[in-house]
Amino acid sequence: MKTNEVEALTKSIEHLAARKSALNPPIWIELVKGIWEIGSANEPVVRIDSESGEVYSDTQCLSPVDALSVARTYAVSNNLSWKPGFTLSVELGCWNVGACQSQLGGQLNIYVSHEGEVIKHRVNPK
Repeated sequence: MKTNEVEALTKSIEHLAARKSALNPPIWIELVKGIWEIGSANEPVVRIDSESGEVYSDTQCLSPVDALSVARTYAVSNNLSWKPGFTLSVELGCWNVGACQSQLGGQLNIYVSHEGEVIKHRVNPK
């Protein structure tokens, strides 16, 4: 496979930006018969602290490409299962990057902070 999931996501973002469009989380990435399919909900989520009323900005998030790349590097270096389908969703303070999402059991979630550091990972038991 010449184009990996990180490169496919990058090309998708560039393609949509040229058409004045964008991918908004949650984002999913699937490999179907040798073709990467990338999609998103395209419905923005506004997060507001119930105590302070502060609006949390998603504009200061790590890019989805960087989050996927950090998660991929982490998975490979820690011998974790890393294969399609991929999901990316923004949570408060981090990206939740999922791998192996199209299989039953063994799904991997890697939580990447907006500073580009892995916070934790979780593997769904088989």
